[in-house]
Amino acid sequence: MSMGYMPYPGRGNQEVMQLVAAGRRLELPNSLTPPQIYAIMGQCWKVSPELRPNFSTIIERIGYCLQDPDVLNVPLPLFHRSASVEKDK
Repeated sequence: MSMGYMPYPGRGNQEVMQLVAAGRRLELPNSLTPPQIYAIMGQCWKVSPELRPNFSTIIERIGYCLQDPDVLNVPLPLFHRSASVEKDK
């Protein structure tokens, strides 16, 4: 999970395609990412399209997450605004 940052930093497109084709995926970035959400992501990354959940199933699973206190009580990460964003205000 990239948390809004560029995934696979410092690697070119060709290298990223090779990594993904070889089954390499982003790791769980930190303890703030609920494992339930990461599990949904992992299912979406299956190589075989038949093994991936469809959008209805993804929405259903996210709905379950939104009812799970273990997911809801995870603190949200704090992101700092860049100086240029602050200056534009």
